[in-house]
Amino acid sequence: MRKLIEKKLALIPLLIYWPLLFILTHIPLPKASVQIESSDFSLHFTAFVILAFVLWFALSDSRKVNFCKSKVWWALGILAVYAITDEWLQGFVNRTPDLNDFFGDIAGAALGFLILSVIPFWAASGLLAAAIIFVLRIYHLVEIPGFMPGLWFICYTIFTFICLNFFKSTKLAGKIGSNWIVNGIISAVAFLIFVEVISALTKGGLDLTEPAASLAGIVTAAVFYCLPLFFRKGSSRNTTA
Repeated sequence: MRKLIEKKLALIPLLIYWPLLFILTHIPLPKASVQIESSDFSLHFTAFVILAFVLWFALSDSRKVNFCKSKVWWALGILAVYAITDEWLQGFVNRTPDLNDFFGDIAGAALGFLILSVIPFWAASGLLAAAIIFVLRIYHLVEIPGFMPGLWFICYTIFTFICLNFFKSTKLAGKIGSNWIVNGIISAVAFLIFVEVISALTKGGLDLTEPAASLAGIVTAAVFYCLPLFFRKGSSRNTTA
């Protein structure tokens, strides 16, 4: 029963991210309110690296990619068909299909699976999330007035969730006991401090609104992650008694 629940939960990131990605590529955003200083290729590339990660998580429950398995090639085929369909459909919503964007999609998906064939899932996910947060925050590639605190809240909620799963999944988890929870939270907070210090140095100042939203994301992820563990321990104690 527990494994069945975990498999269903593994579908949640995919069911949220993939439709959101489709919407963003088919509804033009107002140029006056959104500033994105990046090429279409790099955006498509990054988006499909992430899509490869969440798709593989849904299919394999965080196991390493093995290119000898047909499941991997089916997944890559699905992403390739989606990339073609995505570009074709953009022609119906006053957006221009671009072959360069398609190549970015395919390259991103291929790199995502290649990374997951070498690095364990949670370690790779942590590195990817940290890199995306660092680049977005330091280089200010995306500026959406009024929405940035919410964006950082979501980013750090996800990043903390990844950190907690990384420490839980490592062999050290059995040796350090419940400290893996503390280590996951400390890692997320330490990364937040590091990024904000670099951001303050590059911007010449620090606005506390976005760091506060980021910290709220860390706390939210920690609470929602730890509550089931707390209730599970409580129920086991009652059963023993």
